[in-house]
Amino acid sequence: MRHCTLAGLTGLLWLSALPAQAHDDGYRHSYKHEADYHGKYRHEYRRDPLPITTVAEARHLADDSRIILSGRIVRRLDDDEFLFSDGTGTIKIEMDDDDWRDLRRHRRSRILIWAEVDRDDDHTELEVERVRPA
Repeated sequence: MRHCTLAGLTGLLWLSALPAQAHDDGYRHSYKHEADYHGKYRHEYRRDPLPITTVAEARHLADDSRIILSGRIVRRLDDDEFLFSDGTGTIKIEMDDDDWRDLRRHRRSRILIWAEVDRDDDHTELEVERVRPA
């Protein structure tokens, strides 16, 4: 009887510790303590206020740099490609439907985008990971 009770309590303790082990996909922490080319620290994925990168700055960043921009969708170019502007310039962004979540596609809506720079030989575009209203 004591062994069953002890085993049961051990099992309950083990199960109660499982929710404390949150899933870490690595993406949430990829912005934290990652210095950009100016030496500033980028913010953590889930925190605001933030040092927002401009489109003009994004054009000069290295391939695969993760950035955050604030601006508006100017025009739809293709099924998942849009033209994004923040006042310092425009840049082509690639955004899947699941990145929009419940956000409506409006030209007038100011949005924040979390994106990764995709740099080729002759042009730079952004692959959007997340979007939310600004």
